[in-house]
Amino acid sequence: MESSPGYERPRAISRTGEIALEKVPNYPCPRCGQPQLSVYYSDKADSRVGAWCEYCNLKAYYEGEQLIPIG
Repeated sequence: MESSPGYERPRAISRTGEIALEKVPNYPCPRCGQPQLSVYYSDKADSRVGAWCEYCNLKAYYEGEQLIPIG
């Protein structure tokens, strides 16, 4: 992942401290089809935790392999 183009390692702050997520951009969005979906991986375990499409503003989380839209 770290060698992927556009790879970022964003940080989010919670009440319990700092949480690190790995962002991998440019996946095709299941809603709009544009390559604007960023997938976020847990820093602690290489599992996908969420996704956001910059084009259509889809926000979703992963339950196993299934992407579940939020809202």
